[in-house]
Amino acid sequence: MKNTFKKIEHLKNFVRKPYTTNIRIGNRGDKFANVYTDSFGHHNDIHNHRVRKLRQIDDDPQRFFQQDNITSYFINVKYKIPKVRLYDSDEDFNYSKFLDEFNSHAVHYESHVNKHILGSNRVRYIIGDVGTGKSTFLRRLMADLEALNEKSDSLKNIVVHINCENILNTRSQPTPITGAFYVEIFKIMLDCAIGILPEIQTTDIYQNFNPAFPDNNIKELCAKVLERNYRFTLILDNLDFYHYYYSRYAFFVEYRDRQEESIKDNLNDLIIHFTRGTFLGLSGLNVLIPLREVVWEDLSSVTPGIETHTEDNRAIRLIPRSDDEVIGSRITLFKDACEILKKDRSLDCTELDWSISAIETYFRRGQKKKNSPIDFIFKLGQQGHRSLVEFFNSLALSPYEFELIERLIVDQSEILINLYINKMQCKYSQKANHFPNLFLVDCRAFYDPEFSLAHEPHIHTYWLKYIILSLVYKNPKIRYGEIHEMLSDGEHGYEAHLIRHATGSLCTTNEFRCLEAEEISYNININDIKLRSTKRGDCLMEMSHGVPFCFSYRYLSSITNDFWLSFPEPVAKLIYQPDIHFQHLYLPGESYAEEAATFVLKRAQSVAICLRIIHEAWKYELGTYRRQILENISDNINPPDLESSLNSLTASVQSILSAFKGYRKKPENAQQEQRFYELLQDQNGEVQSAAEKIKIYFESPTPFNE
Repeated sequence: MKNTFKKIEHLKNFVRKPYTTNIRIGNRGDKFANVYTDSFGHHNDIHNHRVRKLRQIDDDPQRFFQQDNITSYFINVKYKIPKVRLYDSDEDFNYSKFLDEFNSHAVHYESHVNKHILGSNRVRYIIGDVGTGKSTFLRRLMADLEALNEKSDSLKNIVVHINCENILNTRSQPTPITGAFYVEIFKIMLDCAIGILPEIQTTDIYQNFNPAFPDNNIKELCAKVLERNYRFTLILDNLDFYHYYYSRYAFFVEYRDRQEESIKDNLNDLIIHFTRGTFLGLSGLNVLIPLREVVWEDLSSVTPGIETHTEDNRAIRLIPRSDDEVIGSRITLFKDACEILKKDRSLDCTELDWSISAIETYFRRGQKKKNSPIDFIFKLGQQGHRSLVEFFNSLALSPYEFELIERLIVDQSEILINLYINKMQCKYSQKANHFPNLFLVDCRAFYDPEFSLAHEPHIHTYWLKYIILSLVYKNPKIRYGEIHEMLSDGEHGYEAHLIRHATGSLCTTNEFRCLEAEEISYNININDIKLRSTKRGDCLMEMSHGVPFCFSYRYLSSITNDFWLSFPEPVAKLIYQPDIHFQHLYLPGESYAEEAATFVLKRAQSVAICLRIIHEAWKYELGTYRRQILENISDNINPPDLESSLNSLTASVQSILSAFKGYRKKPENAQQEQRFYELLQDQNGEVQSAAEKIKIYFESPTPFNE
């Protein structure tokens, strides 16, 4: 059968095009935009410089402050250190106590002692959910360890941050941790040691490196630096991928052991390698392993004997700071930088205070107001506070772009939600915080022969992900087995592999993250796993203009242009509009109003068609063998009817257009508005006609994206 469900390939360029915000006003704008950007930046590099003062520079045409300077100043002065406590305990550690304990000396080296037995390693696990600030916490810890070196007359630290994700290529299946991994660790340790102790280059460890025995190389290097009154502190970062790669298939009995084996063969073996004396356990190392909480729980269930309460091995939980403290610390950093600039007589800073006040007022107000744009972005974000801070960093606002600040921050700040959704759409990967599309279930989209049972053909449905999320949202702690029983029901329901695949997709931590398992142990039957919705899942289900947010104009206006969403060919060309972009946000005055209205009306047309297709698909499912199942669970899923959805769309569009007085002066807008209202009523019957043509494809188990 001809493949009539297809991606529009040229839209790949469109999806990456619309978010073009780095438009500044001259060189002065460049400098000020960088002050703002660096203040809200989340830089990937670890800065361990002990900077406590902002220093203005004169010879850089792009920056008032060096990026390293403003980042390090934030870490050391403005950063609010979170509380820490022992995992599975209510006992708080204050940060100073944690630092002292972490820095305490574990080695007992003497000249006559075997150089391979330097003392037991200290292993710490920093546990925190996504966005709780583990990376920033590590930066502060590194800076403080460096400061302790300056004060210490005894053993000092060589702090080595190792991004394991860079060593272990994870673009496809994660690379197993083997001897090659420890060879790379040794090379990184050696580079760091030479930076502090250049004479290491003349020792035999540098001359006689043997990659066949990486453990021996590491032990000898530890002994060499210990002779010079140093010991290594290793931070093994970004090991979580050994859990995430398999999470999409967690509800397939046939594949569940893949994740368990991945954790056992990699994370558990790595921990054993650094804790047992037969490997590197007596090398006198300080080892810190940050992990997300769900990974730690799974690791603990796979390896119940893991020691975390001994003097040398402890798991520490980060208690995240409040929204106000996280955003507030960035605002005070921005204000500190601007106060220094205001003292520079060569700059015209008379109007700078207005911009600072507008930005601060918006952030403060947005934190306290429920369902404000800041609140929405925080809940929709894949990585909590990090997603929120990174987004505002990406706006690259200059305090001198008065009209743009007034437009985005003061008058129409809800536009930021559209920008945020579109920003996440720009890059389809873990680091881009992929935005969830609830109206697509296609097991063939990312076919993987290793997991062939999860990618079998199926009857197409736009609705299954929405249904599953609704069931969990309405029934917290519902078990997976209950969901499966409700939706499969033998020959009258959804295909078993489709339900498992859709649930796993919703639980995929590095993509959807709308659902998560409340508790999971590899001794628990899959059907007994309890599910709960995340903040993102809750946000998608909350009411907006009388319908769940996932049926709102704001949500659908973004996903209709997601080139990964399959639409039937008869309607795809009606929905996709690749010429839409956000550059109108930077136009002045009347031109902005006209172009913004064009943007809204074109998007609204796509949403009107999309809503009708989604509801046609719902009517079709109610008319098939799935009807009995859907009627039985109707109270739990409560999908809005077509009239409510279209009324919500109309109200949203009219509310937005009311801000653009005189937009009809542009003849195209009057035509676009007329076209929108015709589509709402389907006056020409074109949507209904297209829907009739595609019913045959709803009935066929078509591999859409082969």
